[in-house]
Amino acid sequence: MFDPLHKWLGIPPSEQPPHHYRLLGVTLFESDPDVIDSAADRQLSFLHELTGGEHGEAAEQLSNQVSLARLCLLNADKKAAYDEVLRRRRSKESSSELGPQPTAALQPTIPVNQLAAKQGTTGHPTGAAPTAPVLRPGPVEPKSPVRVQSRIAANAKRRRKTSSPFWMISAIAGIIAILMIFMAVREGHLKLDYSWITGTADPEGPSPATQPSVAETDSAPSTVPSMASNTPVVAAAPTSRQPSGQPNNRPTQSQRSTDRDDADNNRESSGAKAPVPKQRSLADLLKPPSPELVAAKPSIVRSPLPSAAELNEKLEVVNEVYGNELRGATKSNDPEVKIATARQLFRDGEQTSKDPVGRFAMWRYSRDLFTQAGSVADALATSDAISRFYEGYDRLSENLDVIRSLVSSDREWQSPADLVETVEAFVDEANQANRYELSVAAASAVLDSIGDGWSTKDRDLLNDLKKEASEADTQYSAFRDAVKAWSSSKRGTPKNQAASGEIGRFLVVARGDWDEAKLYFSMGDNRLLARAAELDLKQSQTDTAQREVADAWVIAVEGSRDAELREAVLNRAVSLIEAAISNLEGLEKGIAEKRLREVTKLLEDHRAHFPATSFVESQPTTFRSPGRILDNRRWTSTASRSDSAKSVRQRLEVGMGSHPRGLGAAAAGVELAGVETLAIDGQASPPVMETIDSDSKFGLLIDYHTPGGYTKRVFVGFATKPDRTFSLGPPWGKEQDKPDIEDSLPPSNHYDLDLNRWAPDTWDRRCWVTLFMQNCGYGRQAEASLSW
Repeated sequence: MFDPLHKWLGIPPSEQPPHHYRLLGVTLFESDPDVIDSAADRQLSFLHELTGGEHGEAAEQLSNQVSLARLCLLNADKKAAYDEVLRRRRSKESSSELGPQPTAALQPTIPVNQLAAKQGTTGHPTGAAPTAPVLRPGPVEPKSPVRVQSRIAANAKRRRKTSSPFWMISAIAGIIAILMIFMAVREGHLKLDYSWITGTADPEGPSPATQPSVAETDSAPSTVPSMASNTPVVAAAPTSRQPSGQPNNRPTQSQRSTDRDDADNNRESSGAKAPVPKQRSLADLLKPPSPELVAAKPSIVRSPLPSAAELNEKLEVVNEVYGNELRGATKSNDPEVKIATARQLFRDGEQTSKDPVGRFAMWRYSRDLFTQAGSVADALATSDAISRFYEGYDRLSENLDVIRSLVSSDREWQSPADLVETVEAFVDEANQANRYELSVAAASAVLDSIGDGWSTKDRDLLNDLKKEASEADTQYSAFRDAVKAWSSSKRGTPKNQAASGEIGRFLVVARGDWDEAKLYFSMGDNRLLARAAELDLKQSQTDTAQREVADAWVIAVEGSRDAELREAVLNRAVSLIEAAISNLEGLEKGIAEKRLREVTKLLEDHRAHFPATSFVESQPTTFRSPGRILDNRRWTSTASRSDSAKSVRQRLEVGMGSHPRGLGAAAAGVELAGVETLAIDGQASPPVMETIDSDSKFGLLIDYHTPGGYTKRVFVGFATKPDRTFSLGPPWGKEQDKPDIEDSLPPSNHYDLDLNRWAPDTWDRRCWVTLFMQNCGYGRQAEASLSW
């Protein structure tokens, strides 16, 4: 039987069904979202290549599982709940395997002389039944020892005598094999994993009995009726048991991992000294605290940025081929004409895969036409697409040029909301990348060109963005200078100590990075801060030590004129005392609570005198605008005039009418922007849809938007039979009947969809999501609620 988990992902049957971490091929309880996301992309890219093969359906099912695993592990709340279930299962499995094993019942032993006597009896008195020998408590000494040699033992002795030459040959062969392995290891031709020999290797996953079922990790309430059927998506794994009478005292891989986890937890709570964090390099500290938001997918092979000569040559070619369209769009005062030409150039550029310079030239023209038309979102989306496909493209600088071009035109911005939102998102992203000068330039460009029609609220927002970015730029410039001074001076010199203090200050105030900041404060020129940092680095996890460190930090900033640093340090002291209180009782707890009130009062008084002093608090927590609804539409076919469809915000409803054969079609759609993951809860009545003909289907239509317009349609069926025909569809999105991709999901009342799974590489996070039903039977109804 074909096993896709084993054949494709290398997961043996003994580790099936795999937990999410094993399925993605990452370390157990991996906490880095980038690692998880990259691993999921890698698995999905591999599985998508197999969907057209012999086992395409199995590849699709595995892709669904990988997508669900990614969604679960990238959601902090779901990951925490999943990890708790997984740890509890692993701990339970470990304790059950390490506990007492069942043993065979002890049988009373009959002395050998009694046994021989019993065997010597050949008959019984007439009419009397044979009686069992009476067993008396306590040992019975035999009168004389009797040696009994069984036939098995005799045969074994003969085998040992007759097989000795073969034993010697086997031993010689074994010695030769060991010598060959030793020489191979010595010469470097063979490497041994000693961690498996010593039993210290990390397990790749728990046994099947420790795998939590989907029902336990699903956030959807169990009372919601099923959208298609009540069949669970994944059945629970059977419990593995140790055979009775065969005790196994050797710890399994999952037991060893659990023991190490427990040992780590015990070290954390036993009062041992906390490990000193490893100091990062100064080069790392100068990097942005998080990766760039728009990153290339692993499947995209990025081309080098074309030279000026190469680009000019291709621009001339594009101008010759599209001369009439470009001249008409440039001269026209109708923005729609410019947008139509820009979309055509972008779509044609997507098809130019073997000429990267030509594609760059076409997208460059497309971006400029979008800018001339005032289509802010499309212009920036085109720039994002260029950055995904070309190495070395400075997207932030190019996007600044787009913003400058937009505001420098003679266009009168009657409704500047889109432009203000665009500038705000750009400033947030540039600040995150430590490109504060670009933030200042963008806000200044808009402020210098706004007209009288702009509201005071918009002006104040732009002024605040400019001020915050300018202050952050000043702080970051001082930080860079301090890094250079620290690198060029000896440890312990006044220059080095001053630079250490400045580095620690920036890490705390601008980034909230206390782990790194403590290292530099301990080497700084402020003796009070250095003492507090040394205590913080050396502190044990005991509650008393935490309160002592908190007091040291409070003393260090007492009377300080640096308002931002003082607020950050007082916040640190409050958090340390709060952590200590959670483990205290009685009088000790009362003393700590009194100290907490005192330090909290210091912090409140400070904020009253210096409002909004901390730059790290003024920074936004997210750098992408939240998802929003752009449009709602509904549609029904003419097959039955009683078909129904309803689309209100995030709620979609469709239904078949009273056609005698159950024919008809209905669609309810919502257009979204900025949404990449989607949760769907729904129900159907009755729960099972009929299959009347090849057009019968029920599921989602997803239309993906790129700068070239809506260019891709995907149908995702809910337990829909394969090989469906598509003869009609809703008149929005890509507006075509047959989808580009057909996929299916197992029956469930809740789905978590990663929309990136089917998206084109140039998707700009805009899409239509449509609940679609066709020829599903008389009176069939379904509804779905979307969330993100």
